[in-house]
Amino acid sequence: MRTTATLALVSSLFLTTAAQAQLLNVYLPGEGPLVNGTTVVKYGQPSDNIVSQQLPVVLNAANSTEVGLKRYELSATAGTDNYFCWYDCWLPAAAGTHPLWYAINPYTLQPGVQFNGFYADVMPQGLTSDHSFLFVWYDVADTTDSVSVRIDFEIAEGAGIAERTDVVNAFSAMPNPSLDGAVNLDIDLAKWSGHEELMLRDATGRISMRRNITQGTRRVDLQAGELAPGVWMATLLSDGAVLATRRLVVAGH
Repeated sequence: MRTTATLALVSSLFLTTAAQAQLLNVYLPGEGPLVNGTTVVKYGQPSDNIVSQQLPVVLNAANSTEVGLKRYELSATAGTDNYFCWYDCWLPAAAGTHPLWYAINPYTLQPGVQFNGFYADVMPQGLTSDHSFLFVWYDVADTTDSVSVRIDFEIAEGAGIAERTDVVNAFSAMPNPSLDGAVNLDIDLAKWSGHEELMLRDATGRISMRRNITQGTRRVDLQAGELAPGVWMATLLSDGAVLATRRLVVAGH
């Protein structure tokens, strides 16, 4: 069963914001193409805990600008959960409970500086499903200055690309999202070099922690309060090379 919003007004908004002067540019990750006013499709599997789509943004204005974000749930499959992050992250909510959802707080962007704190997330809960969301970024001081992107999630068996397992048997984080920043990172490596480490970056890419990992370590515990609310990237390295990366979410208020 799918929950579906009334699309007429939202479709009009999508077309209008795509045609207006661009407040900011939205890109696919990894120096991907500009996606303003388009639809991005993200694939996942029912067994995935979280299916996540990150979109970097770059402010086009000449001065720092406070940018808000709102999300329209166009459709979603009942029995699944979803949420999003605009620096601060909401806790997961059941499909259909937030047809219009505003970011916890606006975020002040700097001209020309890429910001990596936007994520759209679906928790499939074991279900084959599909979901559509329209995200609208807007200037808090002038809400008519806005940019929109639609994100569609397609969740089915066999979707997505399997992670390489020649070295990393497992690298997982629980709980994720975390309410207070306490996270247990479970590690299972097929091979150790003796020079493994854990690196944490915040949404701006700043390295906040590097920690050496003793050979054979099976778990690294991050204590409550170590991570501020927001999105973090935990990267497992060996001899300076990246083995695996996991996104950590510390929920806002």
